[in-house]
Amino acid sequence: MSSDNDEVYVPFAKRDEWRDIEPIKQDDGPNPACPILYSPEYVDAMDYFRAILKSQEMSERALQLTTEIIAFNPAHYTVWHYRRKLLDSIDADLREELCYISRVIEENIKNYQVWHHRQEIATRLNDPSAEMEFTKQMLRQDAKNYHAWTYRQWALTHFNLFGRLREDGLGYVNDLLEDDIFNNSAWNHRHFVITKTKTYTEDIIDEEVDFTLDKVTQAPNNEASINYLRGIIKHSSRPARAFEKAVNVCTELSSEDTPSPLVLAFLLFVNEDTLKGEDDATEVEKACAFKTANKLCDRLCEIDSIRKKFWRHKQNCLHSRIK
Repeated sequence: MSSDNDEVYVPFAKRDEWRDIEPIKQDDGPNPACPILYSPEYVDAMDYFRAILKSQEMSERALQLTTEIIAFNPAHYTVWHYRRKLLDSIDADLREELCYISRVIEENIKNYQVWHHRQEIATRLNDPSAEMEFTKQMLRQDAKNYHAWTYRQWALTHFNLFGRLREDGLGYVNDLLEDDIFNNSAWNHRHFVITKTKTYTEDIIDEEVDFTLDKVTQAPNNEASINYLRGIIKHSSRPARAFEKAVNVCTELSSEDTPSPLVLAFLLFVNEDTLKGEDDATEVEKACAFKTANKLCDRLCEIDSIRKKFWRHKQNCLHSRIK
């Protein structure tokens, strides 16, 4: 019987197909400190589950029992694990199981166990044809869902799907960023796709810098795009100051009456990079970088007061480096 509220629950003891099973009660010890208040239906189903788990029964009724328990508690990893053993043992229709887990995920989109079960079923089927569209559907519900993104990245890598997608997968990312430029999950996925499909040549880095700068100018207070810009530049063998377009764009944005602290922080990053002395920066360039960085710290203390102590700390580090 289903656990849906609009159907009458029939206890397992009154079901003909379960009369041969002796249920096993949960043993919480003689004096449980804080017993969990399970529903009577869930207690009943779990009592019978313990019995089939003990006997390792592999049958259609056992599979149906796991379906009922999952309806009560879709996060029960032991039940999911046993369900997979059942599927393998009774040679169940895995296509039907994929449809089943799709329905369960739709109702429990932020549940670790349901996504893992789908991964196991997709692996057994060795057929990824439905996975990209399914994750798209789930991300339409929540574009920043960690579980859906993790699963999509697993499927892309496990089945090597990049070549089957528009722009090797970047097309979908671009669509998401058009819808929501602040979608940090989409920015993360962009880095993932590029890492898996390309090497960070200087040409690719320049392309990504140009792409990101366009987004930065649209929303200077977007931490996701600024962080992505910094990350891309760190992949280059060139010093940060060599990215003149990025420096110029952010310098122009910093001239506004109330500039974005993120833009100022990026410029600070550029000047700190010059002061590290890991390239051929001249002493004049380093002196100029120190002066600029010092002013940026002062400005950040003014407009980003909640992090004032942090920016003072950064400023003190600058002075210690010079000494």
